[in-house]
Amino acid sequence: MNTPSNELLNINQYGVLSPPPMLWIMLLFETRHWWLSVFIAFSGQTWLFAENYTALTLAVEVPTLFVLVALSRRHPGAATIFKWLWLHGRGLMSLTAVASLALIAREWIGLSYWSVDNEWTTLATLALHVWILMRLWLTPIMSRVFSEFPHNGPQQ
Repeated sequence: MNTPSNELLNINQYGVLSPPPMLWIMLLFETRHWWLSVFIAFSGQTWLFAENYTALTLAVEVPTLFVLVALSRRHPGAATIFKWLWLHGRGLMSLTAVASLALIAREWIGLSYWSVDNEWTTLATLALHVWILMRLWLTPIMSRVFSEFPHNGPQQ
């Protein structure tokens, strides 16, 4: 039975914090090109694979995909690799965010003309990556969630 403090902290049946909904949103945002690729592939469209969409765009999101997989395997008896991926999840998500920022910078370097009117979506994406980095490293709940992984022994 959950105690009031467990309900407040959203502790799951394994005695560790459940990922907050904001973490799910951050994970989905940082892997958005993979989800778009799946959607586009099944819809029969090809616009996603046009100019400026390369394998590098998908490659920078792979570390966060690994975190998403580790999240799905976050239970006692999970393989050691999933525990390692989860415990290093903040770093892996940060790697994706920083690499995405680098891709944005690379794209902007090649622009001959730049204006806020044309690039507002890119600015919003840039701001979201920075916000995710700050949220990952400056909020105590993220630090605590990523430091906990269910273990096989009796709960303490």
